[in-house]
Amino acid sequence: MLMGMSWGTAAMFYLSCMLSAVIQSVSGFGFAIFMMSVIPNVLPYTTSTVVSGLLSLGTNVANTTRYRKYIDWKQIWFPMAGYFVVSFLVVTFAAGKSDELLKRILGVVLIGLSIYFLFFSNKIHIRPTPRNGVIAGGLSGVLGGLFSMSGPPMVVYMLSTGKEKEDYLGTIQMYFFITNLYTNVLRFFNGMVQMQDILLVLSGLIFSTTGFLIGVRLLKHIDAALLKKIIYAFMAFSGLSMVIR
Repeated sequence: MLMGMSWGTAAMFYLSCMLSAVIQSVSGFGFAIFMMSVIPNVLPYTTSTVVSGLLSLGTNVANTTRYRKYIDWKQIWFPMAGYFVVSFLVVTFAAGKSDELLKRILGVVLIGLSIYFLFFSNKIHIRPTPRNGVIAGGLSGVLGGLFSMSGPPMVVYMLSTGKEKEDYLGTIQMYFFITNLYTNVLRFFNGMVQMQDILLVLSGLIFSTTGFLIGVRLLKHIDAALLKKIIYAFMAFSGLSMVIR
């Protein structure tokens, strides 16, 4: 098996690749959140963040291409500025840190995010000003640099712009593509990307691509609201298990 993984570990990894891509395709974000709820339980933490980041870059490319006609560049300059500065500091901090420490921090973050999405996501709105864009981008940089899941702060910010669904998806996917690419380059230059990670990504792309295609077909038929609630409950359970352990 690749990297000496057991059959059980490999099955969990590849299944999470496929399900994460389905979620991303249906909801517009969530690939890395779901991946990071699963694979740190079976793979080293740094490997998990690198592999999740690189694989989600593939879904970013697919979704950005799909909605390229709807990108509003004016909405992403200030968030990207905040992201670039903060993620540089955070990735530098995370390099060489204890896996157990980072897993526990991830557990707390997953619990917090699940509570937010379940109970407060429809109640919190922020004005899409340049200052708020920089703040949202900075928070996104913290989550992206530490956990490869930069989505939540930007989802809150972008939804507050009042754009139509296609405009929202096109703009936020371009933001994710640029910032995810930047974070992966930072990880490479900090020595966090290993050859075994590349091999995992290449094999995982088969399953994530399959999941993306399944998600496109399910988009008109699936109850997205119910799917999200199930995902958030799973996030809370996974985060709690990381904290307890």
